[in-house]
Amino acid sequence: MERHQRPHVDVRGKASIATLDVVTGELLAGALPASGLRAVRALLARHQSLALEAFHRTLQHDFPGTLDQQLEGDEADE
Repeated sequence: MERHQRPHVDVRGKASIATLDVVTGELLAGALPASGLRAVRALLARHQSLALEAFHRTLQHDFPGTLDQQLEGDEADE
């Protein structure tokens, strides 16, 4: 499967940028420090359904925002 067809997230840190597969946590492009990679993988594990939804919305040009913005939106809906 081509990289952009795989559900993925782009991660931007202070001095790094990376792309990770949403389902497997595989690093597809870029680099992150080991601690950052562990943290992102843990977030993806906890919020996989939200990340998958965001990926599919983005394909439709409906940009959901950052994970923090999405989580804030979920809390506001409750």
